[in-house]
Amino acid sequence: MPVVPLPAHPDVDQVRKRAKDLLRQVREGEPRALALVAEHAPGTPVEGFTLASAQLAVARHHGFPSWPRLRRHLDDLAAEPDKGTLTVDNRYRVHRGWAEDDDVARCVRVATAAHPPARTWRPVLTGQHAGVRVVVFATPRGPVFAELTPTTTTLSPPVAVEAPAPAFHTVTGTLAGVVPPKTTSVSVERLSGRYAREGAILSEEVFTVPNAFAVDERGVLLRVDGENAVVPVPVRAGGVVDRPGVAGDRESPAGRRLASALARVDVRPVVDPECWAPGAHAVLKRRRVRPTGPLPRPAAVAPDRAGALRGRLRRGPVTERVVTFDVVGNVLEDLPYQQ
Repeated sequence: MPVVPLPAHPDVDQVRKRAKDLLRQVREGEPRALALVAEHAPGTPVEGFTLASAQLAVARHHGFPSWPRLRRHLDDLAAEPDKGTLTVDNRYRVHRGWAEDDDVARCVRVATAAHPPARTWRPVLTGQHAGVRVVVFATPRGPVFAELTPTTTTLSPPVAVEAPAPAFHTVTGTLAGVVPPKTTSVSVERLSGRYAREGAILSEEVFTVPNAFAVDERGVLLRVDGENAVVPVPVRAGGVVDRPGVAGDRESPAGRRLASALARVDVRPVVDPECWAPGAHAVLKRRRVRPTGPLPRPAAVAPDRAGALRGRLRRGPVTERVVTFDVVGNVLEDLPYQQ
């Protein structure tokens, strides 16, 4: 039986009842219960099967090495804000102690001699954003970070750096690294540019931010429990294209517009941009707006919201402009104003 994630809203009493049910089923000789114990608690004698043995099997069935570790995770969840509040964990749809079987298989296929045997890898967490999924493994040689996109798998070697420090950076902007024990808060911030500060997923002395932002040679500002430091970032890791996609059109006018829009995306790099295909293209002509003057960057609004844009601009001389927009997936990218 594969490792399965906990329910969406796990409860300590619910999981404890699951262990008691498993104890009863094993004592009654129920085949599925015996198979679960054989896989997750091998060597446990059925004759002397106890509640502690059932709890261990349940914990390992959900990807945790022990019952106390599972209990600690459930206690942490109970202390978190209500799920209606946007937290780092629900923003990145975090699962701790678990990884998809397919993700693990892709990572194993691109592993090298630097990695320990795959049977010793233990999933620490899985998080995802905008088509990027990050999996962190604990291994005997140190944590291993993996990033998976629809076409590419990028795997770090086992990390052995002094905490706190980034140790993994990819072309899609994913950042990951290690932090000291008992760390409670981590965020990363780009040294230039707006909207480039992100809270990090934190678990077992590692952190990660899927699809964060591109970083230059100056590094990032790393905030660990309120302490700030500018730290270097490793060279972007190269990935293996293990599931090639179909290249999108870049020769037609629509394809060139799309390529231009993708190239200007600044904060969160576009995932697998070569596979994006041109979509709808809208042109707004001779709109009468009241601009404030030269704008630092064009405002990007949906074509049907041009009136809302005019309502937000302060009074000034009436100017006629031509504004064009490219719709990239479900993201609206703007092209420069033309006088």
